Amino acid sequence: MIKLEPKYQDVACKICGEETEILGVKDFNSTCLEENNTVLGSMGFAIYYHQCKECQFIFSTDFDNWTKDDFLENIYNDDYLKVDPEYGGKRPTDCVSWFSPMLGEDKTITVLDYGAGTDAFSQELRKQGYDAVGWDPMWLTEPAFEKGKTFDVVTAFEVLEHTPTPIETAKEIVSFLNPESGQLVISTLINNIIGNAGVDYWYIAPRNGHVCMHSAKSLTYMFDKLDMEVESFSPSQHIVTWKE
Repeated sequence: MIKLEPKYQDVACKICGEETEILGVKDFNSTCLEENNTVLGSMGFAIYYHQCKECQFIFSTDFDNWTKDDFLENIYNDDYLKVDPEYGGKRPTDCVSWFSPMLGEDKTITVLDYGAGTDAFSQELRKQGYDAVGWDPMWLTEPAFEKGKTFDVVTAFEVLEHTPTPIETAKEIVSFLNPESGQLVISTLINNIIGNAGVDYWYIAPRNGHVCMHSAKSLTYMFDKLDMEVESFSPSQHIVTWKE
């Protein structure tokens, strides 16, 4: 009798620790683009995604043992712009258009863009006179600001779906936040809207580095562990603040 590999059996949720089930399998070269596998062609390498029965968090364990170099070599390489053509400019610019009105006219507010990529977002904010800096742990070993510095606002746009260690990444992001009044602004599409598509939903795309996908409940669970609460103002845009 054919049996599932042991590493895919009895997998606990990375957020709440509860039981999961296999949601489905995607080819490694699956992307977020409508053309999906036709962008780079099917690779024939299966990526398993699990979903928590309790908090609905979707994730793969196939990247758990990858090093930073593995990600740089196999995902964030010269072909990355082919699978995410908006990465270098359009998406950061779009984010500025809806984010900067939240800051208003107060140019003394300090902003860190975590997972900054090409740093286009913070560069545009600086052009507008804001005190902003970007840092991406995938590209730079050390932050380009003094150790221990915290910020009034930390942004993490399209970051949380890229990490195989969601709790640890959330802790690192929050560590840069003003511990008294700081606010975290994140964008990540929650899976409450995927309906019957399941693992075939376009956002579940390993070649884009989407190794997981949150639900509203999993975001709440995760940040509750950090004494924070989440308010969502769209399926992809969320503000996280300290509990009172």
